[in-house]
Amino acid sequence: MKFTIEKNVILEGLNNVIRAISTKNVIPVLNGIKFELTNSGLYLTASDSELTIKVLIESKDIKQVSNLGGIIIQSKYILDIVRKMPSDLINFEVIDGLKIKIYTDNNQYNLNCLDINDYPDVKL
Repeated sequence: MKFTIEKNVILEGLNNVIRAISTKNVIPVLNGIKFELTNSGLYLTASDSELTIKVLIESKDIKQVSNLGGIIIQSKYILDIVRKMPSDLINFEVIDGLKIKIYTDNNQYNLNCLDINDYPDVKL
């Protein structure tokens, strides 16, 4: 998965789904946000197993898509990182399957992530 998106677009999506994350989750994978990049756009999903919020950022709102795919990023890190990014355009790139590089021209963050296949099948 590799794409470039405007900061305000991804931030709005993250702010919407983060409300479904519980601080008392017993399933570690539910502490993350599922990023799933398809031809339709970027699906962001968060759940506490009782409440699930899924947001679609349409492909027309994504500046550049190089590779489709998905990954689970820990929610406590991703929102802070995106908020602190000084640039309007943010790049997301999955490396080695379970790591993501989030970068701009001046900043770079590398995070360990979880496999998208570990995310429970939540019904909306």
